[in-house]
Amino acid sequence: MAKPVWDQIIALAYSVVDAEAKARANNKLHFLWPKKSHLYQGCKYIVKHRKALTAYLTDHRLDAGNNRAERLLRSERILLTSCKFRYSEKGRVVFDILRTLVMTASGACGDAKSYLC
Repeated sequence: MAKPVWDQIIALAYSVVDAEAKARANNKLHFLWPKKSHLYQGCKYIVKHRKALTAYLTDHRLDAGNNRAERLLRSERILLTSCKFRYSEKGRVVFDILRTLVMTASGACGDAKSYLC
């Protein structure tokens, strides 16, 4: 189901990058995006990383979403936001120690609070 969509996205990205390289549009519906625009940079990223972006389509071990990665990073982001003392060198050392404790506890049993208690 996702493969036809990816095929269309990749085809569009290739056409944009190719048209920019030739400095002319392929047809009247296709316009040139400035090379510094986010849309053009996104097309270049898709063309460059096409294999990695679509790897989940052929490898059943890979998850289609990034929910697991997002959950793993959430505690890190919450800790970073709540540590207002992290801007000094000493504060950053304290933050790194706290982060190590929380990540070790989470890895050991999933619930950092019960592990630390």
